Amino acid sequence: MVKTWDSGEPSQEWLADQNYPKSTSITPPRGHKRPHNNIKELQASLASIKCSSYSKQIYPHSCVQTHRYIPQSVRVGNCASSTLTLSTGAAQGCVLSPLLYSLYTHDCTATSGYTIIVKFADDTAVMGLISDNDERAYLEEIKHLENWCQENNLLLNVSKTKELIVDCSRKQEQPYQPVKISGTTVERVDSFRYLGVHISQDLSWSRHTNSLGKKARQRLYHLRRLRDFRLPSKVLQNFYISIIESILTGNITVWFGNSTKQDRQAPQRVVRSAERITHTELPDLQTIYYKRCQTKARRIVKYPTHPNNRLFSLLRSGKRFRSLKTKTERLNRSFFPQAIRALNQGN
Repeated sequence: MVKTWDSGEPSQEWLADQNYPKSTSITPPRGHKRPHNNIKELQASLASIKCSSYSKQIYPHSCVQTHRYIPQSVRVGNCASSTLTLSTGAAQGCVLSPLLYSLYTHDCTATSGYTIIVKFADDTAVMGLISDNDERAYLEEIKHLENWCQENNLLLNVSKTKELIVDCSRKQEQPYQPVKISGTTVERVDSFRYLGVHISQDLSWSRHTNSLGKKARQRLYHLRRLRDFRLPSKVLQNFYISIIESILTGNITVWFGNSTKQDRQAPQRVVRSAERITHTELPDLQTIYYKRCQTKARRIVKYPTHPNNRLFSLLRSGKRFRSLKTKTERLNRSFFPQAIRALNQGN
């Protein structure tokens, strides 16, 4: 099961910085202390560290508390709204807001081995494994998250919360219990768009590829207009890569491997149309997918701390990676088996 919701903003104003690469050459201010090894000790020390209002630079390993009241207003052209003073949350549009929210919600973690909490800024997904129709761990995890949000002064947007059930068993559908948040029943859907990807309950990608093709075809109009102005083919090609190809290949390592030949027709037609417009040969989606798998796999292998680094183990020869054992065709065509095959073919 997959469940997503949009949370509100934190009720405190924390200004924090995370670890920078070693190559960052910024000198901390005089008297600045090194970070605490324990994140709880770091949180406990936040209240004792303050920052002046004119400070514009965030130093590595520093955490400071912003002012209690933040005046904000909206300006459109020469018209400005009245000022509203906020005592909670982060300033809208601030580049630090996602970082502040991530720090604020870092202790929101799963409490069961059968559930996972995936967080991306204020989008949160709870994934639960249900076996033998036992939903206790999944429902308790949702209740725990609801209680955590209440204790930390965050609101769950129930109207935007959707529940998606993925049941690959061949048995008759089980009557799953409805999920409720604050007494409101969460809507159960057949497909849901999460971080730009349409996920269906049958794990098919028809809806996602059709959406990509439709969005990309709309941008072909601008490419034709540039051609009518007789711009060089190199300029047209750069426009295609930046505006159209970026849409077609978004999250391609997630969906392309398990998409059917019919699913790939709509995006591929856009590529062929762009070739006729630009009069140049453009890379097809299969080539881009293969290169993306190689690039992402090399990044995972490079960092031993990556959660999935253990899936890439070398054979005794030290040149090739051990293939993963898969029981289903869906798993065999997913990213990790495909990435290992791409690495072995590239070596």
